[in-house]
Amino acid sequence: MDNKLLTIKEVTAILRVHRWTLRQWHKEGKLVPEFYISRFPRYSLAQLSNFIKPAQPQDRPAGEGLTVDETCKVLGISRTALHHWRYKGKLKPAFYEGNSPRFTMEQLKEFIPQPKHHKEKLNEKGSENTD
Repeated sequence: MDNKLLTIKEVTAILRVHRWTLRQWHKEGKLVPEFYISRFPRYSLAQLSNFIKPAQPQDRPAGEGLTVDETCKVLGISRTALHHWRYKGKLKPAFYEGNSPRFTMEQLKEFIPQPKHHKEKLNEKGSENTD
């Protein structure tokens, strides 16, 4: 493979992300520059090809991953709410397909509201138990 070093502008064009996303990945340790020329980061083609390779089936968790829209529908929340949950660390994607986060049903089980029994609702409101 070619040993060409890429600038931030070239990398963001290849990955189709904003430069701030690239800098955030750097802070998180997901994609760290291989070299610096002066004070400017440079990335190698080999580094990018390893970063963007698709997840292998054995690397994926059991079960099919849900998209952001499917996850919102299951949880009954908006995309904005899901974004806030991700930002706050309440719900993290199980894996990524390209740049798209994927969630599993196992992850979502704790967030799906469970219906309460009728008697429990009455007792919570302070009504007397008639049993």
